[in-house]
Amino acid sequence: MNLRNPNGTMNWSNADEIIFSRNHLIGVEELDTPFREIPFQQLMEEFCEDYYDCGCGDFAVVFDVVDEEVHIMQVYNHETGEVYWEDNFEEDTMSFSGRDWSSNDEILYCSLLMWGNLEQQIGC
Repeated sequence: MNLRNPNGTMNWSNADEIIFSRNHLIGVEELDTPFREIPFQQLMEEFCEDYYDCGCGDFAVVFDVVDEEVHIMQVYNHETGEVYWEDNFEEDTMSFSGRDWSSNDEILYCSLLMWGNLEQQIGC
């Protein structure tokens, strides 16, 4: 799945995105280990079940604000459009579509929310 229309624009009209380089340091939101910062590439390798190191240079994180809360929608390869992680929670029905979330999904999502500074990017 590619997020971009043929003209290069995003398919989601209200979504924002932020680009993280593979070496960008980000905190890991884990309850049972001491705080650590790791490169974004490593975050994806450890906690994204559909990602393997394919040499991605830039990762795009797509997010939206719903009822004043940041919701992460996807993480994809900014150069190729290949989606590595996708939220499967549907706000309209308040239910999950597709697979259930794993603990890795939770860590990836929460790490991006807590340490990705997404709220500072809104409207940029």
